[in-house]
Amino acid sequence: MKKKPPKRSRLLFYPLSVKHVLRAIWVNLGIAGFLVTDAGPASAQTLTVTWSANREADLGGYKVYWGPASRIYPQAMDVGLETEAVFTRVPDSVNVFFAVTAYDTLGNESAFSAEAVLWNEKPSFLMHDNYPNPFNPATVIPYSIKQVGTIEMNIYDLLGRFVKTLEQGEKPAGDYVTVWDGTGAGGQQVPNGVYFCTLEFGGFRQTKKLILAR
Repeated sequence: MKKKPPKRSRLLFYPLSVKHVLRAIWVNLGIAGFLVTDAGPASAQTLTVTWSANREADLGGYKVYWGPASRIYPQAMDVGLETEAVFTRVPDSVNVFFAVTAYDTLGNESAFSAEAVLWNEKPSFLMHDNYPNPFNPATVIPYSIKQVGTIEMNIYDLLGRFVKTLEQGEKPAGDYVTVWDGTGAGGQQVPNGVYFCTLEFGGFRQTKKLILAR
């Protein structure tokens, strides 16, 4: 049975990460609403999921959820007030998706954090570092795909709110570039700050941090 997102509360999340004990692979995330960053394939059998402590006075503890697909978590573990969870005998042939919730002393549970993903399957695309970064007024975002397929590239702000779609639709294999000019979906100039560009292709997602500094 699919795990549905729990009821929201006022509890927030701080950086979540996944570390492969044997290969030291990290996936860094921000507070709730942030987007998962890229991680490469891995084969170690033990990993640690960590997150920064929540500072709410009525914090009751944390729950770690995981599963084989984004936002589908058939398994969960209550870790109390610990800020890490160690997993052994992790499959090395499929991707594993992790998220964390916090609950208060009355049992109210927050929404899921952003996901940390252990990529065991190799994505068939790559989004390269944008340039310049920081940028003003525009930045170039190169990416490559290895086979024909449908892509979607979006910009989100620091709180995970949608800003603009840069690319959407089917493309043949090849090398591409797209440009973000610091505007939102309506063509308005967005404020200075940190933004995230996500590229989705073939069931995978990669994210890059963009810094707009006019």
